[in-house]
Amino acid sequence: SELKLKQLFDKEQARRVEQSQFMAMLAHELKTPLAVIRIALGSMSETSIFHANKAITDIHSVIERCLQCEKIEDNQLMINTVDCHLLSLLNEICAAYQPNRFVINAEISPTLCADLQLLKTVLFNLADNAFKYSPAITNIDIRLASKNEGVLITFKNAVGTSGYPDEEKIFQKYYRAKTAHHQTGSGLGCYLVKTMANLMGGQVNYVRMEEEILFSLWLPLCPR
Repeated sequence: SELKLKQLFDKEQARRVEQSQFMAMLAHELKTPLAVIRIALGSMSETSIFHANKAITDIHSVIERCLQCEKIEDNQLMINTVDCHLLSLLNEICAAYQPNRFVINAEISPTLCADLQLLKTVLFNLADNAFKYSPAITNIDIRLASKNEGVLITFKNAVGTSGYPDEEKIFQKYYRAKTAHHQTGSGLGCYLVKTMANLMGGQVNYVRMEEEILFSLWLPLCPR
């Protein structure tokens, strides 16, 4: 009885510590985009409006990732498979940034039987990471190829000022490199990528290359 009580107490303590860390992270990450909006609204020039919209998008992204994480933790994510045109999705996601920075090399143009929302979230987070953490004048290389009754999608970008993420921690919940805090983030992007890829029957890997970062995502053409 005492052992069970101690286990429950330790579990509750761990939950409170994690919740405290999460709230501290959330407060820190939302301060910067909110400050940008406040400044931008004071002048309303074309440049200010652009930065205000970008800040709003950053806030929405942080909140959305938090909500998705909560659904995963509560086992509330429902898988609904439909036909997904992978190349069209990638072009749509890249167009929301600076399309000229993304170079897509597609050996194939596959249609996956997958959950559309999960697939969009995974691809968006990989593209978003590559865009935010690579030098602004460099290209982001995306490749599609067939592999083992599925498709292999790789995102490769040059290393930016944030450096390399920790290979042991990259897919952990709330992990952010100490040098990455100049960018708005939740520490949930890569965690969601790995978790959602697994839910779709796929897998994701991070590879540290010389002066480059590579994420590889494998997804089955149709889950079993």
